[in-house]
Amino acid sequence: MTQALSALTGLTPRNLDSEIEHLERVLAKDAANSLFGRTYWRNRVVKARATLGVGPSQGSRLERLLFRVTNQATHAG
Repeated sequence: MTQALSALTGLTPRNLDSEIEHLERVLAKDAANSLFGRTYWRNRVVKARATLGVGPSQGSRLERLLFRVTNQATHAG
C-alpha cells in the first residue's frame, strides 16, 4: 500500500523537501481558514509520508506537520 500511495503522489525523496517546505508554510498559518481545509492538508501530509525513501529528517518534519494539522483539528472551536 505504501508503494501505491507513493506512486499516486508523484513524490520522490528528491522533490519531497519542496513539498514539506510548502506544507510547513501553509500549516504555520491556520489551515482551518484555508480554502481546502484541514482534511485536505492532513491528506497531503499522509501522502508525503508514504513516499518511498523518506529520510530521517524528512520523516521527523512530516511527523511534526501531522501532529500540527491533527492538533489544529482537535482544538478548533
